[in-house]
Amino acid sequence: MRIHRFNNSTRICRGGKEPVNLDEIMTFCREKSRGRITVNPLTTAYPSVVPCSAIHPQNESCLRQIVDTTLSSGQKAMALYTILGFVPLFLSSLPTFLQQPFSSFLKASWGCFRSTCFLSVLVGLLQVWTCGHRNLFDWDHKMVHYFGGLFCSTAILIEKKSRRVELGLFVFPRALSSLYSVLHKRGLVPMIPQGDILLFCVTMGGIMYFHRDRPEMMTPTLAWAIHWLFQ
Repeated sequence: MRIHRFNNSTRICRGGKEPVNLDEIMTFCREKSRGRITVNPLTTAYPSVVPCSAIHPQNESCLRQIVDTTLSSGQKAMALYTILGFVPLFLSSLPTFLQQPFSSFLKASWGCFRSTCFLSVLVGLLQVWTCGHRNLFDWDHKMVHYFGGLFCSTAILIEKKSRRVELGLFVFPRALSSLYSVLHKRGLVPMIPQGDILLFCVTMGGIMYFHRDRPEMMTPTLAWAIHWLFQ
């Protein structure tokens, strides 16, 4: 979920030891609800859990918020995946498209629709988890959000297998970077100079491994781009 105009001390998704800015939350709720909400949904700067009324004040119903979030994410994802799906069709598969325009168009359209469903369902499941937790429990813990991430990751099953590997290679370095940041803040690991460059090298090494030994697991566009650059 987005955090609208909140400063660094505001935790809209999770309560904790750091105080939230009640004035900013009230302003946020009033603007999103178009003046319908006149009383701050939070009564303390140290809430045990942030209620749904403060997360989606524009919708009183969690079900409606889940539907709106899913559809809104789908619209944005469709614009993204339309470009990613059709531009490579004309760049790397133009001869095939000219020979079989109808089947190529259907294949690209199905790929765009499938990827759009994946991303919109991912965001929708996050909203389901967030609202479900707040309707069942009056406490919060960071582990709830870790398990929520695992729950939402089941949306990857919508994608085809080759895309799952590609997306895994995309998010795995970010997961390592996040884990390293947490460990570094707790003083468990030292700061590695130029660590981002090292992480980039490891990621590129993984991509090149799949390009050389498992090319069937890569998308045609990525395989074509690597072949064009390095061979």
